[in-house]
Amino acid sequence: MEQPAYSTAGKTIDQMANDVLAGKVGSGETRAKLLGKFNTSVQAVVNAKLGAITVDSLNNTLANEVKKGVFGTGDTRKTLLATHYNAVQAVINKTTARHTYYTVKAGDSWWLIANKYKINMNTLARQNGKTIKSVIHPGQKLLIR
Repeated sequence: MEQPAYSTAGKTIDQMANDVLAGKVGSGETRAKLLGKFNTSVQAVVNAKLGAITVDSLNNTLANEVKKGVFGTGDTRKTLLATHYNAVQAVINKTTARHTYYTVKAGDSWWLIANKYKINMNTLARQNGKTIKSVIHPGQKLLIR
């Protein structure tokens, strides 16, 4: 079977997904080859358009593809993701800012730090691989969240 002529050049992932839905990109391995590095992303957009996955699932998939470098950076990424850009960046920013650390100061204790961040001091110690009987030292970084 002859492979259809198709190019992803100059298209957003939504445009590619619309082409898939219109039957312009073939199916199966042919589609995967024609879409190349965009295959996973475009399929996720298609699935979202068909109601097979949630918007959150779509944004997470696209964020994972961004982290792999599929969409490049800056304006290139913005152009390819188009209407998805802000939501995907929000997912990326949220996942990269997931952890909060505190640097221990002189006079700090498990209780003072836990109280400051409104968490249980046993939980604070445990998530740092310690117990509340463990000594903490100025300059030591503790995982808060």
